[in-house]
Amino acid sequence: MFREFNTTNSDTRDTIGSWRAAVAETLVDVDCTLAKASEFNGAFSVLNAGEFGLAKLQSSRHSATRDRACIRRSGDDFFMLFLQQIGRMGVVIQDREFEIQPGDFFLYDASVPHRLIFEEPFEHIAVRVPRTLIGRNWRALQHRGCFQMTPREPLGRIAAAALDASAASITRMSRDDLAIAVENVVDLFAAGAGKPFSDDAPHRTSSMDISFARARAVIQARLDDSELTPDDIAGELRISRRALNKLFERQGVGPMEYIILERLEQAARDLSSPSHRSASITDIAFRWGFKNTSHFAKRFRQHFGMMPTELRGH
Repeated sequence: MFREFNTTNSDTRDTIGSWRAAVAETLVDVDCTLAKASEFNGAFSVLNAGEFGLAKLQSSRHSATRDRACIRRSGDDFFMLFLQQIGRMGVVIQDREFEIQPGDFFLYDASVPHRLIFEEPFEHIAVRVPRTLIGRNWRALQHRGCFQMTPREPLGRIAAAALDASAASITRMSRDDLAIAVENVVDLFAAGAGKPFSDDAPHRTSSMDISFARARAVIQARLDDSELTPDDIAGELRISRRALNKLFERQGVGPMEYIILERLEQAARDLSSPSHRSASITDIAFRWGFKNTSHFAKRFRQHFGMMPTELRGH
């Protein structure tokens, strides 16, 4: 679902109230407040596809608070990722404070109360990322809860360019395009964020994180290829099969199992999408690289706890 909103077209004098309602309905539930005697104007465009969301926002100064009441209303099954483009943004999360400058990324767990403070007019791109995706593919980010990355990180600059290009195409994106774009951007962000954090090990950027992001990119590009093997991936990355296995050991899954899980996720997305209603379950299974429908149904039930026919019938 694509939506645009502009306070200049609002039929109420309570512009900050209409802004808050529109943002809460389409992206993330927050309470917005103005400094005394301040005027407000803002505009955004947002594309939603299931749990994924991508938005371009610009507005005058205000603050946005996500408290326990907001979390109860809208749930906590997602993370938010911001790319600040114009203006500074302050973030207060528990007892931590961050100042986000233009060019900075900031990721945070939407289940944790926080406050965003805009002391000047701003523009940024916001992404809503499903918690299940973060937990499955980017455990380091899930463990940290929040993370700031500056343009000094090369992968951050690449991620920013990819996100900016995605936002520029927001009116032309399909549901599937949005999911793939978000995953690719967060892949780069996660690689730039470095090695998974632990209390007993210092943080440092790891080439293994970058290699894993590259491996995921290869898999995503060839997910529908039923002949794809771990040896193919290792060959494209110019690493040994043993080195590839080590990359995936850190994720708690082997490379072939990872490929199967990704195919199951894409198949489930198609099965639940109205735009693929005319495609048979067999067609969808074969589209995503499965060679045998019985094997597909068995793995689907193991992963989702239901048969493909049950998901399609919901």
